[in-house]
Amino acid sequence: MPKKTPAAAAAKANPAQMARLRQLEFFSPFSREELESLMPAVVERRYPPDTLIFSEGTPGDSLYIVEKGKISIFKKGKTGQPDQVLALFSDGDFFGEMSLAEILPRSASARTLEDTLLLEIRGESLLRWVSKDMATAMQVGTKIVRGLSERLRETSEHLDGLNRLTMALMAAQAPVEIWRAGGREFSRILGSEAAAGGALYSHNPYLEEFSLEGHWGLVPSDFLAGRRDFPEGSGAIRVFPLGSSAKEGSLVVFDPAERVLLKKIPVIETYVRVLYQAQLNAAHRAEEALKARLRDGSVST
Repeated sequence: MPKKTPAAAAAKANPAQMARLRQLEFFSPFSREELESLMPAVVERRYPPDTLIFSEGTPGDSLYIVEKGKISIFKKGKTGQPDQVLALFSDGDFFGEMSLAEILPRSASARTLEDTLLLEIRGESLLRWVSKDMATAMQVGTKIVRGLSERLRETSEHLDGLNRLTMALMAAQAPVEIWRAGGREFSRILGSEAAAGGALYSHNPYLEEFSLEGHWGLVPSDFLAGRRDFPEGSGAIRVFPLGSSAKEGSLVVFDPAERVLLKKIPVIETYVRVLYQAQLNAAHRAEEALKARLRDGSVST
């Protein structure tokens, strides 16, 4: 069980705590007096890594704000299948707000990815707080609506990009066209805000080498060539394997902006899987074509 303590126990006597909360974007518009009136409803919850916060299908009536840490919102995979990550949240983000808008079971599950400090506000407590002042109610409502609008806009953009990528891959007649299509969409997803640059590498299992298939942005010169392997992920790079491991190809992101990149990881991983499947399909088609030519004798021995 997580440790929990009332965040407002003697809030007036704890200016450091009040200052800490006001640094969070969710609380920033409110005055000290407004926050002091809310503090009795706020509960701090500390969780170790890999702790389930709530499960899909369970009743939900709380809003959560991440003070420090990382949270994965996911749907449980079918038997033998990995979970489907829908979103990742970090310091300053909030989630669970849909439970305040409608009395329905949670639509997904939430789990910590590292040591995490959450602030939980029960829906009934939040409603009591905002009902005391129309201006406060408008500020809270606007913040939640903007958060929902941002997520809907991002989802729309990702679906549009996935459609573009799928159509381009269906039209691809050669492996190089598959890589070009993937490179275009990854460069759009990442942009300069999420990373300084990126590169796509295929893997040749016969030579045990990676070949550079495309790159954009600022890529270190020592990566602009074939490689035997990649260094371990660090603050300087982030590696997304195309298959079950980097041995089947990789997307490499350089100088990632961790907070911005975090929001994009679920869609990047979806695109990676689509690109990898397109590679497998292209290799299968080439193999079948070669077999057909061998059968009709059009290939000289």
